[in-house]
Amino acid sequence: MYRVIRNLLFRLPPEQAHSVALNGLDLAHRLRVLGAFSPKTDALPVKVMGLDFPNPVGLAAGLDKNADTLDALGAPGFGYTEVGTVTPLAQPGNPKPRVLPFQEHTATLTRMGFTTEGMASMLDIGNTTTNQEHPRQHVRQHQQHPNTA
Repeated sequence: MYRVIRNLLFRLPPEQAHSVALNGLDLAHRLRVLGAFSPKTDALPVKVMGLDFPNPVGLAAGLDKNADTLDALGAPGFGYTEVGTVTPLAQPGNPKPRVLPFQEHTATLTRMGFTTEGMASMLDIGNTTTNQEHPRQHVRQHQQHPNTA
């Protein structure tokens, strides 16, 4: 299944593929089927700088620049998700093209810039996320994933 989805996504322009992938992940989470594709993992809680995380594996900034899919990104078992730079006002980022895939090297060069809907939008998302176990912090912590023992 992975190869089919990957091949379909690679036929799209890079930014569109990124958007389709995130929207698909969010849809799978809302339909409650994402857990079926997530591996079972052992719990490995850690405490860093006074913050408790269900495990030490996190998702680095940049995948979901506007925190639109925070809950879905927690479902595969990440202990936390770093959203990235949030600017006071919305801004479009660098001119396109700004995502350049190099398939022969299995690499991608990104130069998105600060593509963000701004601070007000981020605060709204922080208030509406279903992850209420951990209050809004600089790093959003995820709830214990149901596939972790």
